[in-house]
Order: sequence, then structure tokens, then C-alpha cells
Amino acid sequence: MKGSHPFSGILGLIPVLWVNFSVHAQDNEPLIQADRMQQVSASVYAIPDNFVPLVPNVGIIVGKRATLVVDTGLGPRNGETILQAVNRVSSNTILYVVTTHYHPEHTLGTAGLGSEALLITAKVQQEEMANGEGIKNLFARRSAVTAELLSGVDYPVADILFEDEIVLDLGGLTARLFQSGSLHTQGDTLVFVEEEAVLFTGDTVMLGVFPSLDAVNGSVARWVEFLDHLEELDPSVIVGAHGSIGDKSMLENWRQLFAALTEETRLLKQQGLSENDAAARLNTEFSEQYPQWKSDSRRMSAAVATLYRELP
Repeated sequence: MKGSHPFSGILGLIPVLWVNFSVHAQDNEPLIQADRMQQVSASVYAIPDNFVPLVPNVGIIVGKRATLVVDTGLGPRNGETILQAVNRVSSNTILYVVTTHYHPEHTLGTAGLGSEALLITAKVQQEEMANGEGIKNLFARRSAVTAELLSGVDYPVADILFEDEIVLDLGGLTARLFQSGSLHTQGDTLVFVEEEAVLFTGDTVMLGVFPSLDAVNGSVARWVEFLDHLEELDPSVIVGAHGSIGDKSMLENWRQLFAALTEETRLLKQQGLSENDAAARLNTEFSEQYPQWKSDSRRMSAAVATLYRELP
């Protein structure tokens, strides 16, 4: 990535590097599989994660003058795979990149997209990246594959920084990049393609995945309020950072999830259960009663901690 500079309208034509690289991945490896790319609207493509851990759903938005990539995978090897997919569907010489949040599987493939790709980042997310060495090392220790993918990889530095929102003219397509505030992370960023009503939600709305709240700064009430804002966009297609691709019904699905979670947590808190005991019980109950919301102990513990802080 280049050095940071303010956004000033249409940028000059910038060549995108061709990378001749092929990945043959096992289904359980954290490698993006570009051969599974699908078209979700006239100008928007997605490479699904297929519920593989540490793999994001990747977006490719193709305008008449520029292309925008949403999320970049774990390490440059994945970024190179994405670049191959971009070159299959776009001949544009301007390539923008945005990451939905700072976690390694969303940001650390950026270098693989080439040095001329322009990274657009919310300022608060850039600050999180600057302090992200700990989580990067944690991910690297998960397996020999993740260690190899992240070996010698640094967090990228943005070319274009924004505060709350930035609008990109891709040529016949308008991409709105905007922050949600502190939900999953401090710098959650979403992308809405206005003309085709496609919404990339990062971890703020996903299909078949339980929410991962920021246990320290997150808020269930604020998250539900944010769903109202997303409803107003009236998206036809929603691509979460992980899980299946869906439609506007995903918003109501998560509204119901938060309602059920809030009510059941309220009852356990009123009964005097500790956070740990409540989280353990709810993780078991949700797995049985709500199999459509795949939970795990870590995510449930963060959700319960957040609600115990918020509920009277």
C-alpha cells in the first residue's frame, strides 16, 4: 500500500499487478477458493467462506472505471488468490480495497493484491491495526498453516482514511463505506452498493453464525438500533463476513436472536446466576433450541458479559 493521503475525488489510473498464482486448498484450510466465486448481482461477486474457520466471505464490486475488493483473507497468499479472481471479472486499472474490521483474516491478505491497490480504512480501524500484533500472533500460533500464511506479514497502512463515511464512484456504481460504531470491533466497516442494493455487513450481520460482541465496549442495545439503520437501506442481498449469503430477512433473523438472548439472559441474571454459569447454560440451550445460530462458548461468554453489564 502507498502512504496515506486524503481522498480527493477521482484518482488517476493506476495499473493493477497480475499475479500468476494458484491455490489448491483442502476444505478445512484457511485458504480462499476463488473457483467458488459467485455473482450476487449484475456487478457484484462474492467468494464464499463455506464456513471454513479464518476464511472471510470476499466481495468484488466491479464498476466501469474501478473495482472494489471487500476483505482480503489471511496473509498475502490469499490476497494473490483474490487478485486472480478480480482479473477474471474486471479489466479496470483502479483497484480499491476495504476491510470490514482489523482481524487478521480480513486484513492481512492486503499485500497480495499488489502495491498499487488503494486501501481505504476508517481511522479507528487503522488505530486497531496499529495495535493488532497480539491477535496476529495468536492467529499465527493456531496451526502450521496459519504460521506460514502470516510469516513476516505486517498490518497494512491505509492510502485513504475516513472518519464516519466515504462514498466511492466506481463508474456507474456508488459504493458507500460507513462505520457502525463499536459492535464486533471499534472499527466495523460496512459497504453498500446503492444501485444494486447489495450490502456487505462484516461481522455485524451474518447468516448461520452467532454474533461476536466486543465484551468490553460492545452493546446489544446499540447493535439492535444499528439493525434499524440497515433496514432503512432496504438491501436485496446481504453478504456477511462469514456464513451464508442471504437477503434482508437476515436483519430480522438477528433481531430475533438478540431478543431471545436478551430475555433469557435477563431471567438468569434475576435468578442470581453468575456470568460464567449463565453463559455455560445459554451456550447449551442455544445449541439445542436455536441450531440456526451456531454458537460457541467464547462468543456466548462475550454476549452474556455484555448483557450483564447492560441489563438492570
